[in-house]
Amino acid sequence: MNFYKTNFYFVFLFLGALATLTPELSQAQSCLNGQAFTCFDQEDADKVFTDLTSAFAPTTVSGASSLGKIYGVELGLIVSASRAPNTQEVIDSYGSDFEIPGIPMAGISGIVTLPFGIGVESTFVPKVDLGDDGSFESFNIGARWTITDVFPMGLLKVAVRTSLIKSKATFNYEEEGTVLGTVNESAEFDVEVFEVGAAIGLNFRVVEPYIGASDLQARGSVFAQGTSSNNVPIDDVDQSAEAQGLRVYGGVLFKLPLFRIGAEVAQFDDVERASVKFAFKF
Repeated sequence: MNFYKTNFYFVFLFLGALATLTPELSQAQSCLNGQAFTCFDQEDADKVFTDLTSAFAPTTVSGASSLGKIYGVELGLIVSASRAPNTQEVIDSYGSDFEIPGIPMAGISGIVTLPFGIGVESTFVPKVDLGDDGSFESFNIGARWTITDVFPMGLLKVAVRTSLIKSKATFNYEEEGTVLGTVNESAEFDVEVFEVGAAIGLNFRVVEPYIGASDLQARGSVFAQGTSSNNVPIDDVDQSAEAQGLRVYGGVLFKLPLFRIGAEVAQFDDVERASVKFAFKF
């Protein structure tokens, strides 16, 4: 669990970067010094949501092949990093020179394939409690079918897949303001992504390069509320956002006797993400 806590402190640094911009916020918007998430407007929410959709989009870093003619099981770890250009644009609009390096992600992945190429796949991040800072959790479940297990095409492998992922992050923030006094804010980010797509690969036994494309339909929300030690009213923020578009990806999977090592790059709405996987195959 320490690994997850270390990783997701970086996720909260990403969210926290928005909260640390309070002096610029008070100049760029009608917000008082000390406010952060309670200053979010719809345009800000849409931009940040696009980056979160790319970061949280489903992936098991796997090609189109099934894990065996009869059955197969794979269990591993996936680590990803996604760019955040839209969030950077929000930060720049506040007049800050802070730079977001990216959004990291890590999770446990699992794949089970059965006869006729039918399979299920999942990525899972157990709830990470960061104490007073907040928490994070994510779960993805999907189905896949390797068509070429039923209709062979030699080295060429073709698969269709669908996935649903739900992620939630909570963030708590405290700041001293000139008018508000001590400001305590809490924010909750919810992201839900549904994916339908296909992948093709070339199975060379020990290595499989692959490419794929999928339609992403995502929706999410951010709810923030705050209190002031000087009893100045702070309005709640309740913003929702939606995104839909084509995600394209490509990668390579190395197939050792008991291991799988893979790397993948993906793009959604001009936002890139890179992922690597190390897994055991049974």
